[in-house]
Amino acid sequence: MRNAEEQSGQVGMSIFLFSLILAILVGAFSTLVWLGNLVIEGMRLH
Repeated sequence: MRNAEEQSGQVGMSIFLFSLILAILVGAFSTLVWLGNLVIEGMRLH
């Protein structure tokens, strides 16, 4: 019984870490896209 509980805990932890990494990647990507748009707009204005 205890083994199964530990395994499910590890699975939950890995899913949590995976979603955390995914969220960080998505945030970094959207920030890069936003910065890129800002730079392009700046180039267009000058």
